[in-house]
Amino acid sequence: MDREKHATFIVEGYYEVIKELAVALLAVQGLKARNHRDLIEFLGSRGILQGNALVVTDELRRVRNRIAYEGLAVRPDYLRRRERIVRAIIARLRNRVADVT
Repeated sequence: MDREKHATFIVEGYYEVIKELAVALLAVQGLKARNHRDLIEFLGSRGILQGNALVVTDELRRVRNRIAYEGLAVRPDYLRRRERIVRAIIARLRNRVADVT
């Protein structure tokens, strides 16, 4: 996939992965979030994500909303600047899901 041309799609996909992993973590505890903001608050309140990882996750939520509702086109440099931490967030969440399932 051409990362320059498809940065919006890639960023949106990363957010969806994070969201679904958060949903899984809630589900194993018998919980359900009302909205995406609640998912992120759960990750922070349980110490699953902290500091910059939590800030970036919420930023991705807002960017994803702008993509979905305003037609935002994400610039490739945004993806380049955020990709390392986003991948680390996904790895951390995957490990947590693996630990509880």
